[in-house]
Amino acid sequence: MQSSEWAKIYPTAESSLTVPASLEHLALLRSWVRVVAARDITSVDLLHDLVLAVDEAATTLMAHAVASTDLFCTVDTAPADQFRACLLYTSDA
Repeated sequence: MQSSEWAKIYPTAESSLTVPASLEHLALLRSWVRVVAARDITSVDLLHDLVLAVDEAATTLMAHAVASTDLFCTVDTAPADQFRACLLYTSDA
């Protein structure tokens, strides 16, 4: 699924990132989620919990991904009192 298709399914998606689905890119994904979420989340504990949850989900997906697979992550902070992170991976295989 391309990011444009994702935007049609989740029209409120504010930010998205696609990286190769390998553990080498996990730090980049964590950092990106932290930066995007910090715009709207004021609690340090909540921010840490969110980054940890995305990290665990991404690690699981990456562990099962085949070569040449991309991991797509989108985050949505609308409405303001909610935060949603969605991850999926795609493959040409």
